[in-house]
Amino acid sequence: PQCERMQAANATAEEHHMSFEELDVAADAFVPAPYESDYVLPFPKAAPPVIPGGLLEESPDEPAFDPDVHLLLRDDSPLPRVVTLGDFAEHDRIPPVDPVERTTSAGPLAFSLPSQFLSAEGVRVLRAVVDRESALARGNYRQPSSIRGLSYRSKFVRDLARSPRIARFFSQLAGEELVAHALPLNDCHTNIGQIGLDRHVDPWHVDSVSYVCVCILSNFEGAEGGEQQLIKST
Repeated sequence: PQCERMQAANATAEEHHMSFEELDVAADAFVPAPYESDYVLPFPKAAPPVIPGGLLEESPDEPAFDPDVHLLLRDDSPLPRVVTLGDFAEHDRIPPVDPVERTTSAGPLAFSLPSQFLSAEGVRVLRAVVDRESALARGNYRQPSSIRGLSYRSKFVRDLARSPRIARFFSQLAGEELVAHALPLNDCHTNIGQIGLDRHVDPWHVDSVSYVCVCILSNFEGAEGGEQQLIKST
């Protein structure tokens, strides 16, 4: 079924000819998104055994996700500057990526400069969900404490992770169309740092997807550490 869905998605893309060719690189307009429902796999109807309490359909203590309330992203929202792989130079926008000519699994984006996309209310609700589901937190050889599987325990998180508005925003940063991945256990994976603990929140590692958004829910004012570190290598 997944292969059939991907074939249908590819056919839809060919039919609409939707790419970044029509996007003015200097424009701030959001990309049209006919892929909003075609490319995203349906959420599983049950949680894996590793999720205590199983799938939570609704929760009375969290609001419905509303992009107008919980996101700062609007049609005229400015984009943060981006840095490209290879030369590590800053640009206003990544040039459109031609998927036919590309030979790597990801485009030229190295990273974007920091940008806030959650509103204050969005941060409050997401932090409340993390606190509510703190029983899910586990430590391992790599991370002192982390929560996996929040999407199974929160409809707010499910809708946040699959928000078309967020997909359009990150598609503009990457220079190609992006959609939510098919690994719901990783949706809003949360690392929990502990002040004074002589361990990294998470050490260097390789992710299983081409693009990752790191969202900091803590107030970093006056904090020590946390600077971005790069390995510039070909």
